[in-house]
Amino acid sequence: MEFSGFLLPSLPIGSPIDDSLDAFTAIHEQDLSPVVECVEIWPKTISQEALLPWIDVYFKRLHSTVPVLSRTMIYQEMLLRTHHHGPQFGAMLLALCAFTMTQPVQIHEVASTPSRSVQARMLLEESIEMRMTVDFGEHPSVYMILTSFLIFACLFGHGEHKGAHHRLKEAVDLANSLSMHLSQAYNSLDAKTREQWLRTHLVLTVTESVCSPKTPFYWFPRESRYQCILHARLQLLVVLDESRSS
Repeated sequence: MEFSGFLLPSLPIGSPIDDSLDAFTAIHEQDLSPVVECVEIWPKTISQEALLPWIDVYFKRLHSTVPVLSRTMIYQEMLLRTHHHGPQFGAMLLALCAFTMTQPVQIHEVASTPSRSVQARMLLEESIEMRMTVDFGEHPSVYMILTSFLIFACLFGHGEHKGAHHRLKEAVDLANSLSMHLSQAYNSLDAKTREQWLRTHLVLTVTESVCSPKTPFYWFPRESRYQCILHARLQLLVVLDESRSS
């Protein structure tokens, strides 16, 4: 699907100060692998400069609740132009920005909600189009899993609970295909990958248990939802601490 003159909405007034470009540029000082020339798949109507502020909003506002990504990893992959030739990373990046746009906002940001919802939907459509291939799921990756999870979060926030549940199940199935639920699968992983897997697996496990068809998240009282989220975050911190000390 093509969009003429595609423009992402401006950040709402009062959003976190945008220092994302400085942080992004600082990665240049690190040693990165040479950029590999491949077939271009990134939508020409979307610039990475327009996405950087929304990636920054994710890390400043949402990362503590959904701690599944590393800022350094994202910036390194973007500098290597992975999103221009790697459909799974590119799709994840688009879904991440859509997710950020559709999250609850402060009172003075409410006016921009309709614009952000429309643009987020466009990013989701581009994300889904980019990732779908005949053999989708044959070679699962963390990027695939996270894209499905982020699409779930967007749909859930928009009240599309059946579609959201389908995407959450898709994310869990992909994680199971990677054997994320088996402790022995972590033995051969390096420290960074192991932590990424742990974060992803725990977020999926807790989300699935809370949002299952038998106990839908939106049926829970506000107090129960808060307790579930708090327990999940504490559990995640304990496991990550054990991972670092082992």
